[in-house]
Amino acid sequence: MRKKEPQISGFTLIEVIIGVMVIMTVVAMAMAALNRGFAMAQFSRDSTRVSQILQSEMEILRLKNWPMMENLVRYPDWEDRDSSQHIPSNSSGRFETKRTLVEIEEGLLLARIVVEWKPTRGPSSTREYFSYFTRNGINDFYYGALPSTSRSEELQGLFPDPEF
Repeated sequence: MRKKEPQISGFTLIEVIIGVMVIMTVVAMAMAALNRGFAMAQFSRDSTRVSQILQSEMEILRLKNWPMMENLVRYPDWEDRDSSQHIPSNSSGRFETKRTLVEIEEGLLLARIVVEWKPTRGPSSTREYFSYFTRNGINDFYYGALPSTSRSEELQGLFPDPEF
């Protein structure tokens, strides 16, 4: 009787290749998800920074007296020495701010602040904010005195597209 030689069990080459491909696919999907997560975190940071810029610009306007506001309408490039129109950014100049004031009627101004920024990837983004300012405060101004056109038509006609 012949003695059988013991069989060595193991994986075939095809099984090993398939296993490596499955592991590579899982790793690639995990890296793509991680990359997407980082991109979402960057977008969130940019959105927060833009909100801070808009709020800061509104505070600069809010602290001005009426003659200063009228000067900003007449001379858009005029700026007093106590404030700065453009907020310095720590992101290598990725954020650009443009402020426009329009006199709707005597004693009523409409302010528009536009912030444009270039994300690390993707197209440029823009966010804008509108607010009304009155000579004696908004509480002394009746909303019935506002123009009768819809807000979007009113705003479209007052402001040209910002040039950065």
